[in-house]
Amino acid sequence: MPRQHSVTEIRINSIVACLTPFLVVLNDLHDAFGSPFILPVTNATASLITGFQNVKRNKDECIQLMESIHQVLYSIINLHLKSETAGFLPPALLLEVGKFTETLYQIHTFIEAQRDTNKIKQLFHKSEIKTMLKGCRTGLDHAITVFKVHLHHTILYIESIDLG
Repeated sequence: MPRQHSVTEIRINSIVACLTPFLVVLNDLHDAFGSPFILPVTNATASLITGFQNVKRNKDECIQLMESIHQVLYSIINLHLKSETAGFLPPALLLEVGKFTETLYQIHTFIEAQRDTNKIKQLFHKSEIKTMLKGCRTGLDHAITVFKVHLHHTILYIESIDLG
């Protein structure tokens, strides 16, 4: 009889299945437009997917972080596709993509720390892990807010051009 997957395993597999195609789209954006920060975002996301699948502790927190990354990547891709000059973002948004890249590397550090199963190390690093998680969440919340606002503004601008 086949082994039943837990809800956590199903969520992990679902996120991996959703994020993997984003890597292809991000690589295509990089190849087509050479947009800054896209290649580091792609590489960090690919590394996160691999590390995420091997997490031993704090799986729910890691799942939430990866779901938030999915939201941000969706917004970034849409912004590239719906920008005034397709594929190119204004400097202010490029700066935000750069900040998001830094957040991805922070998340990578957090996820790597969740792969270690040494109980003694866990006890000594518990407050450090909490601080790291808080920083990751703050960075992701900022990215979600910024990119969704810009995406909404871009869609409204395009619709006003189409109507006018």
